Amino acid sequence: MLFNSYSFLFFFLPTVVLLFFSVRNQFFRLLTIITASLIFYGLSGIEHAVVLSVEIAWVYWITSSPAFVRNPLRLFLCIAPVLLALIHYKYVTFIVADVLLLKPNDTEEVFDFFANAVLPAGISFFTFQLSSFAIDRYRGQVQEAPTLMIFAAYISFFPQLIAGPIVRYHEIKESLGNIGACRWDVARLSKGISLICFGLGLKVLLADTLSSAMTQFVATPDSLSPVSAIYVIFS
Repeated sequence: MLFNSYSFLFFFLPTVVLLFFSVRNQFFRLLTIITASLIFYGLSGIEHAVVLSVEIAWVYWITSSPAFVRNPLRLFLCIAPVLLALIHYKYVTFIVADVLLLKPNDTEEVFDFFANAVLPAGISFFTFQLSSFAIDRYRGQVQEAPTLMIFAAYISFFPQLIAGPIVRYHEIKESLGNIGACRWDVARLSKGISLICFGLGLKVLLADTLSSAMTQFVATPDSLSPVSAIYVIFS
C-alpha cells in the first residue's frame, strides 16, 4: 500500500484515525497502532510482517532485562541477528550475483535461497531504529525499559515505518506514554492535513515527475551525456 494511493488516503488512514479516537484507553490505542501498522506492512508480504514482528520481539526480550545495561555481549547478541537479516535481504543477493557472479543456471529448477529473497520495504529504517534503541539502552540512556506494547508501537508505527525518519526513543517516549490522554483537536487536525497535502504535492508533482524522466535514462545508460549522468546521480 502506497501513501499516495486512494486506498490509503480515503480508507486505511481515516479508519485508523477514527478507531484511535473512538476510545480513550492507552491499551486500545496502542493496540490500534500496532495492528494497523502490521496490516499496512503485511500487505507487501506476510513474510515481511513476520520478520518485523520477530525482530521486535527479539530486541525487546534482550533489552528488557536490567542486566543488558553496559553488557557488551548482550548488546552483540541483540543487534547481530537484526543486522544479519538486513545483510541477507539487502546485500547478499547483490554480492553473490553481481560481485561474485555466482548466478544459478537458468535451466535448473531449484530454489535459490538468495535469489528468491524479496526485500522487505523499509528494512533499513526499522533495523537501525531497533539498533539505536538497543545502543541507548546499553549506554543507560533508556533507564527503564518500556512495555512491550509501547515498544512495538514505537518500532512499527506505520507513518514512518517504510520511509523514515529514524526516531530515537527519547523523542517519542512521552507521547507514547501519554497516548491515552491524546484528545481530538481541530487545529492539530488541520495542521496534519496541511502537512499531508504538502507532502503529497512534493511526492506526486515533483518526485514522481523526476522519476518518470529518469526511466529513459536508466534504460539506456550507455547513451547518457555528462549532463544526463549528473542528473541521474543526484536524482
